[in-house]
Amino acid sequence: MTVRDRDLRFVAAAIAVSAIGDWVAMIALSLRANELWKSAGVAVLLICLWSPLAVLSRRSVPGERCGSRAVCLPSPDSSGS
Repeated sequence: MTVRDRDLRFVAAAIAVSAIGDWVAMIALSLRANELWKSAGVAVLLICLWSPLAVLSRRSVPGERCGSRAVCLPSPDSSGS
C-alpha cells in the first residue's frame, strides 16, 4: 500500500465518520424537537435546516435560464481543420 492509498483511506474514513455523526445528531435533534413541540417539532427542525438552502439557491438551473446552446461546451470541428 502506497502513501497515497493510505492517505485516501484516512480521508474516506474521516468523511464516513463525519457523515455518521451528522446523521446521529439529526436523529437526536429530531427526537428532542418532537419532545418539546409535539407534532410540529420535526417540521420546525426541517424548515430551519432547509430554509437557508431554499433562500440562497437560484430559482432555476442554468439550462432553463440561458437555453441549452449557451450551456453546452463547444466541441472540436470534426473536419480536422
